[in-house]
This record gives sequence, structure tokens and C-alpha cells, in this order.
Amino acid sequence: MEESLYCKCGHPIKVLHNQGENACRLDGLRFVDMEKPDMGWHLFRCPTCNEPVEQNKLVELGNL
Repeated sequence: MEESLYCKCGHPIKVLHNQGENACRLDGLRFVDMEKPDMGWHLFRCPTCNEPVEQNKLVELGNL
């Protein structure tokens, strides 16, 4: 499953669920910068505001 969410600063971040071995996190999530092609890298900090990326800190577009 994929979700297109945003950091509170407005930077778009894709959340990929159930990534299994491809995830660095135990919960199986992988965060991807939507402004760059997905090359398999994990996003740990927002490229704009440098805050740690966590699912509970991301918001939908209407909630910015």
C-alpha cells in the first residue's frame, strides 16, 4: 500500500507499507522523497526542514 502524505512544512513524502526486507524499519514502512525518483533509498529526515520523518508527523494535503 502507498500513501502520499506531506511533512508539516509541505514537502511531499510517499509512505510505502509492508516493505519487508526492503525496509530499514521494524514496522515495514519506507519513506520516499516524492520530488526525486525512487532509487530504493530511505528518507529519514525531511529534505526541506530537516525534521525526522515519522508516520504520525505526516499530514494529508488538506491538513497543511
